[in-house]
Amino acid sequence: MRLQARIVLLPLDRKELNFCKAILKSDFGNDLPRLMTEALRIALQSARGLDEPWTKEIKFYWKKLNSRPPHNVRGYWNVARDTIIELIEQNRKTGVLVGGLPMIGVPTRIASAAVFHPEELMRWLAFRAIANKQLGRFVKCDYCGAWGLRERARKSNRYCKTECQEAAHLELVKRSQNEAPAFAALGQSGRDAIRTQQIKSTGAKKGKLPAMLENEKKVLELRSRRSQLRKL
Repeated sequence: MRLQARIVLLPLDRKELNFCKAILKSDFGNDLPRLMTEALRIALQSARGLDEPWTKEIKFYWKKLNSRPPHNVRGYWNVARDTIIELIEQNRKTGVLVGGLPMIGVPTRIASAAVFHPEELMRWLAFRAIANKQLGRFVKCDYCGAWGLRERARKSNRYCKTECQEAAHLELVKRSQNEAPAFAALGQSGRDAIRTQQIKSTGAKKGKLPAMLENEKKVLELRSRRSQLRKL
C-alpha cells in the first residue's frame, strides 16, 4: 500500500519578499550585516517544527559564515543572487522550476526546511514563491535596469514600478511623434515596405502579409476620420 502525503509550502510574507528584493538589488557592501541578520531570522523561522539539534546546527553554520572575511561572505551571496535570478528567468520562460530543495522535515503538513547557507535559503524561498505564484512579482526593469517587486505576478511585467512604466510609455509616444513626419514623407509604397518588414519580424506567415497591411490601412483611415470629426 502506497501512502501519499501532501506538503504545504507557505507563501512568502512581506518581510521575506522584501528580503528577496534586497538581495536582488544589493552589492553586499554596507548592508551585508543587516542582510545576514535577516537571513538567520528567516532560516530559523523556516526550521520551525524541527528538533532543537537542527536549529542549533543551523545557528552554528550561519554564525560560522558570518565570522568569515567579508569578501568570502560576498562570494556566497553573489552565488545565491545568481541562483534566484536564474530561477526567476526560468519560471518566466517555462512556468516551472527545476532543481533540488533543501532538507525538509516530514511528516508534517506545513513543510519546515533546514537551510545552512545563502544559496539554499534563496532556493527555498524561490520554491515557496513559485508554489504560491509569487515569483513572477520580481521583475528587472526595462527602463531603469533595477529589480522591483510588483503587486501582481504577470509575465507581461517589464518595469519595476508604475513610474518607470509611465516614463517608458511617454518616451515611446515622443519618439513616435518625432518619427511620424519622416514616416509620412516616405509615401505609401515606402510605408508599406517598412510595415512589411516589421510584420515579418514578428513571425507572421507570408500569405497573411497583404491582409494584415490592408487591415492596418483601414485602422489608420478610421483614426484619421475620428481626428477630423473631433476638430469640427
